Amino acid sequence: MVASEWLDVLGNIGDLVGGIATVAAVVLGLREVHRWREQRAEEKKSEAAARGLVALTRAHNAILGWAEALEDITDVEDPEMDFEALAERFQAADRNGRDAAEQALRDLHGATAEAYVHLENREAGFLANVQSMSAEMRAHVDSFITELECVPARSEIEVVRRIRATLREGRAFVQEQFQSGAAVLQPIARFKG
Repeated sequence: MVASEWLDVLGNIGDLVGGIATVAAVVLGLREVHRWREQRAEEKKSEAAARGLVALTRAHNAILGWAEALEDITDVEDPEMDFEALAERFQAADRNGRDAAEQALRDLHGATAEAYVHLENREAGFLANVQSMSAEMRAHVDSFITELECVPARSEIEVVRRIRATLREGRAFVQEQFQSGAAVLQPIARFKG
């Protein structure tokens, strides 16, 4: 073999090595892009969980504050109580509670929509559950107001006791749902990239 042939062979080997290096660089680049996408998806999931957890906490506090205010008003045992005044205070506390809960529930709605994009349905479902609990509470409170307005004479205390018991049960259920949702969302929200 002549020197020029050796140079051609070495040139072809150089081209082959260059091609292999290019392919290897592309493969490594694609792996890095894939890893970056996975990391970014985990960051988005963590951010959605953190936003959801904050919104869940605010909604939980607002709903519990609303229920506690109503429960406090029904904490009476005096049969001589002015039940008309109690019904008026109950309605006023309901309006205040609903007003206070509205912004928290709007924030929760936004966080829920984001959660369904970035989280599993089970993880996001806790946020939707709190929204539905708020709607159920509104319906119950509306029926309580009707009962207070239409309660037959001498059965007021029994009605008030039943309403208070129902509010306590509702608060316990909201607390349980919050704790379950927080237990699911907290580990996701603590993602460290």
